[in-house]
Order: sequence, then structure tokens, then C-alpha cells
Amino acid sequence: MNNKSVYFLSMFLGAAFGNLAGLYNSLFLTYLVIPFSPFEEPVDLSLTILVTIIAPIAEEAVKLIPVMFLLSQEKIFLSLKGWIIMGGLAALGFSVFENFIYFLLFMNTYSFLVSLVLLLSRFMLSTPMHLSTTIIASYGVGMWHSYGFKKYLSAIPTAIILHSLYNGFIVRPII
Repeated sequence: MNNKSVYFLSMFLGAAFGNLAGLYNSLFLTYLVIPFSPFEEPVDLSLTILVTIIAPIAEEAVKLIPVMFLLSQEKIFLSLKGWIIMGGLAALGFSVFENFIYFLLFMNTYSFLVSLVLLLSRFMLSTPMHLSTTIIASYGVGMWHSYGFKKYLSAIPTAIILHSLYNGFIVRPII
């Protein structure tokens, strides 16, 4: 299988896993659209834990699955650059599909124009975050897989922490 096919499959599988993550994450979206006053209601601790701990761990793990799956099934050799490209493409597919799921959910609550603005906002904010964190994690896994440097596996928790900080920053004004 040539590199273009593997890259396309990585993006496609990232979208497929984005579907699962988007549906999972939509379970807590209802909390985000409930009207509230930040001065009257306490922060929902379970939502905070879900958004800042559980979702980043699940999503960062899920975005690495396409690369690992293709590596095991296609018996391909990836250079470090290949790990980064495939991880980035998996994250792009993941983010595009996740944004699409959120757009459909926004359409159930808001007008088309508001939903479109929210979708564009997600593309400008969450897509670069997903790409960045998955590229960091892919780099670490690639260094470990290619050269046996286990210390680079710390890139995965680093990606999770960055994702968690992003989620906490974005959602904090809402919850």
C-alpha cells in the first residue's frame, strides 16, 4: 500500500473514531446549552471532571488508534515524519467529524446562522488544538516505536494535559 493510501486511511479512520467521540461527547453537550447565571449556580463538578479529565484522555487515545491500527495491519514502516503526518491526518479527520456532530446538535438548539458561527468557531479553535496535541503524541509514539526511546511516551500525557487545559479554558466560562 502506498503512502497516499495509508494517509487517506488514517484520516478516514480518524473521522470514524471522531464519530464515536462526538457521540460520546454529545452526552455532556446538553449541560453546556442550559441557560444559567454564573453567580447563582455552583459549578457542576461532574461536568468539569468529564470535560477536563475523561474527554481529553479518551480523545487523545482514540486519535492514536488509526495510526497504530494501520501500522499493525498494513505492516508499513513509518519514519518519524510519517508518524507526525499520519497522526495529524487522523486528528484532522477526527476533528472534522466531531465538529460535524456538534453542528448537528447546535442545529437542534440554535438557528442555522448561530449554529454556523459555532461550527466556524470550533474549526478555528478545536481543530488546531486536536492537530497540535495529536502531533505531539504521535511524535512521542513514533520516537518510541522507531528508536526505542520510552521516555518519549511522556508525549502522550503531555498531549492529554494540553487538551485538558484547552477544554478547561474554553468551557470554564460556561460552567
